[in-house]
Amino acid sequence: MKKLLLLLVFIAVNACKEEKPKPMISEVADSSNRTEKLKLPEHTELLTFVTEDPSKYLDEIIANANGAVIYIDHWATWCGPCKAEFKEGTPALKAQFDGQVEFVYLCYQSKKALWEPNIAKFKVTGNHYFIERGEEEALFDQLSLEGFPTYTLINKKGEIVESGFDYRPSNPDTAELLTGLLKENP
Repeated sequence: MKKLLLLLVFIAVNACKEEKPKPMISEVADSSNRTEKLKLPEHTELLTFVTEDPSKYLDEIIANANGAVIYIDHWATWCGPCKAEFKEGTPALKAQFDGQVEFVYLCYQSKKALWEPNIAKFKVTGNHYFIERGEEEALFDQLSLEGFPTYTLINKKGEIVESGFDYRPSNPDTAELLTGLLKENP
């Protein structure tokens, strides 16, 4: 009886061990190309805030834009709609306003190890900031963020004009709004 009980315990313990799956051939090949995939596109800057106070991050973004119209894309690495916009909407909007609008990307609630690979994969040019956990609350309050993706438009005076999901790159109204902001006097 004792031997049977020991055998059952042995089987139960070994059955619960997590076995690491062996990589598939495509995964092995994929890891060998990792360096190439991580290459960031030209005109892409990974930035850190000078200020240590998250409530001043928005002020720093506005100051760095030097009076330009600013388009902020709030995203997360796990956000499917964010990535969908990166594929088509973002490149088209940027092509239309190249050199006229300051494009800023704030990545939230994500693993930092996935931040750069996503920027590289979707070829997202512009100024990128990674918002660490615990830093997002001040920005969420200032910009009334409720989820991702959310987009914020700031005029030449540094005033928030609009913020919400409706101002995504693929929405034609976004381009109209940006055109109007560019025509305004500072």
